[in-house]
Amino acid sequence: MFYQVLSCSFKEQLEALASGTTVPIVNKSKFNSIEIVLPPLPEQQRIVSILDEAFDGIATAKANAEKNLQNARALFESHLQTVFSQRGEGWVENTLGDIAQVKGGKRVPKGYKLLAEQTVFPYLRVTDFTDSGTIDMSDLRYVGPEVHRVIKNYVIYSNDLYISIAGTIGKTGIIPEELDGANLTENACRLVFKPGISNRFVYYFTLTADFIEQTGLNTRTAAQPKLALSRLSTTRLGIPSFREQEHLADQFDALRAETQHLEAIYQQKLAALDALKKSLLDQAFTGQL
Repeated sequence: MFYQVLSCSFKEQLEALASGTTVPIVNKSKFNSIEIVLPPLPEQQRIVSILDEAFDGIATAKANAEKNLQNARALFESHLQTVFSQRGEGWVENTLGDIAQVKGGKRVPKGYKLLAEQTVFPYLRVTDFTDSGTIDMSDLRYVGPEVHRVIKNYVIYSNDLYISIAGTIGKTGIIPEELDGANLTENACRLVFKPGISNRFVYYFTLTADFIEQTGLNTRTAAQPKLALSRLSTTRLGIPSFREQEHLADQFDALRAETQHLEAIYQQKLAALDALKKSLLDQAFTGQL
């Protein structure tokens, strides 16, 4: 019976009998009307034996795929940490305040509702920041010209670096060139770099355990709802020559691309294993095993 209630046919019947909008409920009489497949006991035991063996194999394969997925991510993070902690010849220690101006974003006027209709003034929210260090452009919001005039000094450019400082704190990245000059939410700040600083190089530094520790992101509590700009300004990092910064950023780009490729492969494997599990259940209760 355990395997049968996991099957698609059982779930489909359950969903068809459910009523209620907020919390779907199946009452006892309707539940008792669900049809099940009940072959003779020896056949039940045979099917269970097959499913037990198959599901044990699937569980092992999923565990391996999930471990490989974690290893791929850990390898990338470890490489970043090694480069930024060991440094190289000619590296000079600076603070973020030494190499950039830390500037906040701006809230829209009270009561103003951001526009879903496209204008020439996009307004970037923390929810638009992706985990891969760029902007999700699928659901952007905009402001009109009258509001842009009020907050026009709080924009971000593609050679800056954004950091979320409220809500989901610590998301960092670089905006695409097509969003150059977009208005920036008050829940984020931007680093405006001095000449000779690669925003890509500093972006990868923000992914390291060192950055997370210095900014207190690893010990954040409900009593610390925002990341202070002053704390960002005093965060220390090593800076090599601009040429070396760009060279290392290229290496990081390539390694991350390979890591993301491996992650996609492992995610596909996990999805395929879930599909196999469902397929075996369906076969088991349609007489195909």
